[in-house]
Amino acid sequence: MRPAPDAAQRYGRHRRAAGIAARRLLPSVPIDIRRPELRAEVIALIDLVCHGQVDGELRVPVEELVRTLGIPVAAAFHEQLAERGDLHFAGDAFVNGGRPIVRNVKFLGLTGQLEIAATLRGELHRAVDRFTLTFEPGASFRLGRRIFETELRRLEVTPTTVRIVFSPIFELRVHLEASA
Repeated sequence: MRPAPDAAQRYGRHRRAAGIAARRLLPSVPIDIRRPELRAEVIALIDLVCHGQVDGELRVPVEELVRTLGIPVAAAFHEQLAERGDLHFAGDAFVNGGRPIVRNVKFLGLTGQLEIAATLRGELHRAVDRFTLTFEPGASFRLGRRIFETELRRLEVTPTTVRIVFSPIFELRVHLEASA
């Protein structure tokens, strides 16, 4: 006779089932939104990531990434992100470590939970006017709301579009120009 599953095993099964259900509920096509008010911030971020090394070291505040995702940062959230510090880039890799952050945030008009893992880690690919951050599984941002939960896999940033690829469910394209 097999022993009864403990709470962690039951919780894991519940999360996997929720992910499967969410994949069936969400569209498989990208979601396109316009956020021209983010353009100046995104261009400044591109300049920093592509050209902003000081003494061979590049640092980008975690708060800037959260803003690039289009998530508003209130005062209390700002304090947590400031405490979290910067992403440190070395060559083609980045890392940030600190206390995990869990906050209720508004994203795409819905209130949900944002979780920032204790360690953010991945690869950086950059060109003159664009960059891509590819996050390692489990070392990223997670967004969730009841049965919907997803993890940030890749962030592609150009002067006109921010492409946010979540796994396993969907992608979001934030257009930074006022009209098409």
